[in-house]
Amino acid sequence: MFMAILPMPYEFYVLLRWVGPAVAIWTVAGGQKKTGWVAVFALVTVLWNPLLPVEMPRSSWVFLNVAGLALFAAAGAQLKASKPALRTHHAKSR
Repeated sequence: MFMAILPMPYEFYVLLRWVGPAVAIWTVAGGQKKTGWVAVFALVTVLWNPLLPVEMPRSSWVFLNVAGLALFAAAGAQLKASKPALRTHHAKSR
């Protein structure tokens, strides 16, 4: 989404419409059942979906792409921090 604020070929934006919702769904479906993030990424999925594209002026998309980038960064930081640490088990020899 960071690159989407730069002038890119049309094909890049088509690809972004497929990748954005896929990553949003994958982020929420990755075992994180946090209601707030589900709602936020449902909105991302609707806005960037490739099947029923939302038409807006480029200036609106620049703002949304920056906001989307911030959402993914915030979710990545919070969801990564909230994952339980893996415990290592040492088997006792008998």
